[in-house]
Formats: sequence, C-alpha cells, structure tokens
Amino acid sequence: MITITEALIEVIRQMKSEEPNFENSSIRIFIEGEEISDDSLGIGFDVRPPNDTDSVFEQDGVKILIDQESAEILVGATLDFEDGYLTIHFPQMTN
Repeated sequence: MITITEALIEVIRQMKSEEPNFENSSIRIFIEGEEISDDSLGIGFDVRPPNDTDSVFEQDGVKILIDQESAEILVGATLDFEDGYLTIHFPQMTN
C-alpha cells in the first residue's frame, strides 16, 4: 500500500484547478532512474486511460495511477509535499 498525504492531495487539487485542460485527468506517479530518492520521484497529469498493469486508486476524489514497476518499489511508502518538494518516506525497518 502507498500512502499519499493530505498535503500532496491539496497540491494536486490546486494544480488541477489551475490547468482546466487537466480537470478530469488522472495523476501519474512514477520512479525515474535506478536509485530511489526524492529526486527520482515523478508526478504528472495523465489524460490517457490506465494501462492494464497500472495500479489505480482514488484518494479524496483524486484518481492516481502508478505503473507496476514503480508500485512495487513504493510499497509501504508515504508520498508527501514538504517545503515545496515532492518527498518519499519509507517506514523504518526493525529486526
């Protein structure tokens, strides 16, 4: 499961309200590159229907798409918007 904070949902809503062409679009979240960091996390509007392999969920009225590879990497992560940046947090692993 991936958690998206209310702060990020608010930013997405604001972005959609400022771009009327994307009002009915989904939001696609993805990982770029081979290393996992805040810099490798991407987000954008997607007006196409979801792919068969996409994870699709809705949170607070925002439809979110994540490709299969990125979804596998992001399991357990919390996606947030802090200090003007999209951030990713993973839970602490304990032994």
